[in-house]
Order: sequence, then structure tokens, then C-alpha cells
Amino acid sequence: MPAEALGGSQVASALRPRKTTTRSCIKATDSLAPVSLGQPSRRGRFHPLGIKDGFVLFRLFTLRSSVYLYPLARVCRSHELPELRICRIRRQCSSLRSHRFHSEKESVSAKEHSERSHPSAWFDYVNSYEFMERVRVGMPPLIICVACNGGIQGKEANEFIPETADEIADSVQGAYDVGASMVHIHARDPKNLTQGARNTEIWREVLRKVRLRCPEIIINATTGAGPGMTMEERAACLAAGPEMASLNLAPDMSKFKLKERRPPLPFPRPALEIDECIPFTYGQIHQFAAEMKQRGVKPELELYHPGCAWVVRYLIENQLVDRPYWMQTVMGYQTGSFPTVENIIQLLKEFPGGALWLCSAIGPFQLPLTTLATLMGGHVRVGLEDNVYYSRGRKAKSNAELVQRAVRIAQELNRAVATPAQARTMLGLKAQPSQY
Repeated sequence: MPAEALGGSQVASALRPRKTTTRSCIKATDSLAPVSLGQPSRRGRFHPLGIKDGFVLFRLFTLRSSVYLYPLARVCRSHELPELRICRIRRQCSSLRSHRFHSEKESVSAKEHSERSHPSAWFDYVNSYEFMERVRVGMPPLIICVACNGGIQGKEANEFIPETADEIADSVQGAYDVGASMVHIHARDPKNLTQGARNTEIWREVLRKVRLRCPEIIINATTGAGPGMTMEERAACLAAGPEMASLNLAPDMSKFKLKERRPPLPFPRPALEIDECIPFTYGQIHQFAAEMKQRGVKPELELYHPGCAWVVRYLIENQLVDRPYWMQTVMGYQTGSFPTVENIIQLLKEFPGGALWLCSAIGPFQLPLTTLATLMGGHVRVGLEDNVYYSRGRKAKSNAELVQRAVRIAQELNRAVATPAQARTMLGLKAQPSQY
């Protein structure tokens, strides 16, 4: 069969690896017939090398210095074979290590050595083999995003929630100094600090002050904003020039009570009961994503339940988002998935290839689920927006305190914490921080 006829996922289930020496295996790549194995599957990615002496050679995604060989005659019999994920090949290898062929040091190129020493930032978080390999070679550095204030609660819930531009800059600087490489911001209206900012000038002033205090931090603005705002008001932050912005992927329905805001706090108000639904239709999400792409703002894709995967697929198919996709699982939010390990795993199964995982969770679920994400190779969002408590019965005293704990957990799990420069590289952002 000509090499060009080999389909992307036409790999028969009865494949058996050929035993060969390391040196001959590596040398075989010098004169390979070209081969296209199509798009790799989400659950098991591979890199095709070509065809040599009746064998197909390829590398597993996380094992770039390891070459696998399978008989070409048993790879496909016709163009009509059904799709078969590469994970089925993995299951046939009773011992992964027994089928790995390591080259001698002098045979490994500088590029291969670099890839092995610095593995890609993204991988299949629910693939057992990739997880085990990442544990062996090291997880990517942990990106810590501090969600500093939110757009709903204020000092009536925790006196340390920053509201004014100066308070936000101070609080973010404290988190930045102890390890946060990204900040998620809700600018407040200075004429009424209980409400979100509705115009670009307010946003620009907040971002400017944050940048002065935190020269390298990645600035991530909200388009979720707060209750009672129009879509145009929610998009006002984009013209201010953040580097990233949140993008909700599902209607936002919620019902909750807010504490009374008493003097001497500015702008006191009675207790409130909020009952609303923010629509977020396909058309509105498309419009947000298109404006972000036009302005060079990277979307943070907010997933509340598995149904959001349909919208992710829509955005990818319409070329509105680029790899690596920055995808946040929001756990414990009303009308979203319950904050359980099982539900996180299910959400991760829906991730497309090339996605980086950010985990956030509401209230008491923040600590266990962000710890899970740290363990699994994901990234974490902590801060007073999502959780006003540090422990049971004791409120957090700052955003920095919550970031410090995330750093300590990462260190105990033998995982490095990403610098802002490393986070920019991992996310595909410009190396030069935004200026205001």
C-alpha cells in the first residue's frame, strides 16, 4: 500500500511491536517514506515519523525520545477501517517500558533532549500513561491565578476584599510577591463600589495601577462582571487592553443572598436576594470571542458543566480561539457541575487537544479541588473572589495568604511554581507585558 493511503486513525487492534535495537531503530528514521497519520486522538496523541522496511514508526506524545514500530501490513487493510484511538495500542503494550527504545546519548539530538527535559505544558490529564510519565519527568510549572475580588461580594463579606483601584493594586501586589503569575480582576465603579465598572476608562485606571505594582504579572479581566449589567457593559474591559479575559460558555443562572452592607463601609445597602439569568447565547459568545481575537486578548474559557464542551468545539471550528486553549473548570457554581472529583474528571475528558487546565472552586471546595489540580498537572485559581475563608471559622486575611498556601502545596508535591515569564511562554502570550 502506498504511504499516502494510510489513514489517520486506521490502526488495527491486533498490532504487535517489533523488537529491534535502539541504534537500528534510530537510524531507520534517516530514510523514511513520508506518511500522514492524520489528526491525533484526544486521549492518546502520537507523532508519525514515516515508513521503513514495512514498518510504521511513530513516537508517543510525551515520549519523544522513544520510537515505536508496528508492521505496516497490519496497520490497515483498506481505506474503510473504522477509527481506532492510539490508546488501544497502549493497552496492548503490557509493559510500556519494555517497548521503549532509548537511543545512546550521542544519538539523541539537541531538540529531542530539550523536549525530554522540558515537556510540553499541555497533555491529556486523564490518560494514565501520560500522567505516570509526567510524574517521572516532572510536571509543568504551576500557574497560580489570583482572583482578587469578584463582582458580587465586597467588604461586607470579608473586610480584606479589595474594592477601589488602589486596594486592588495593593492586594494583587501582595499575591504577586508570593507566587501569583496571573490576576483575574473585577474593576468596581468608584461611584458605587458595590457594582462593577461599566466603562473602559475605569478599567484602564485599575489595570494601570496593577501594572505599576506588578511589572510582569499576566492581567486577566472579567467579562462576566456583575449582576444587572448589559453585554456591552460586560465587554467594556476589552478596550482597556488586558492580556486575557474570561469568556463564559453557558447561561449563568443563580439565586443567592448578599449580606447587608452597613456603615461605616461606603455605599451601605440592605441585604439583597439576587435571582437572575445571564443568557450568553452562541451569538453573544461568538461576538465576545471575535472582539477578543481582534484586540489580541486571549480568552479564558469558563466551563461550568460538560455541555460547555459543545461551545468550545464551536469556537475552535470557527477559528475564534487558538492553541493552547486556556480552559477553566468552575466547580460548585450554581447550575454548574457539583464540585466533585468525578465531575472534574468528566469535564477533563471533554477537553480538546492542546488545552491547559485551570481549576477553580467555590467556597470550601477551593482547597481540595485546587490541590487535586496541582497533583494532576493542571493549574489553579485561588483568591477572595471564590472563597473568603482560609479555614473553617477563620476568614482569609489577604489574597496573598491563599496564594502562599497554593505555593506550599505545590512545593510539597515536588512541583515548581511558574514565574510570569514561564506562564507567558506556556500560554503563548507575548513576552512583553501589557502597558497602560
